[in-house]
Amino acid sequence: MREGDNVIRLTALGGEEDVTLVDTIRITYAHRFVADAPAQFLTLTGGKTYTLGGFANPAVRVVDIGAPSQAREVAAASAPQGAGYSVTFAVPGAGPPRCWSFPTPES
Repeated sequence: MREGDNVIRLTALGGEEDVTLVDTIRITYAHRFVADAPAQFLTLTGGKTYTLGGFANPAVRVVDIGAPSQAREVAAASAPQGAGYSVTFAVPGAGPPRCWSFPTPES
């Protein structure tokens, strides 16, 4: 995988009679911890600390939505990073919670 557009090509290996029907292709790849949109959904390992950069605003909130009915905000600290800001936070628990990070509106 490269940054930008990627092409997936499926090639039949069984000759002219080979027919394959594809409904969905799921690709999993490593992603740098740099926000490429205002809000980020992340699946992270619990019990570790992460830094997510690329925010234009230092007021970033992180919410653990691993158990959607028990969503909770995670303590996060913002710091200048390059031309923007990063946020550092510890993911609670030992399982793989899903976290959502997003900038809050500036006052």
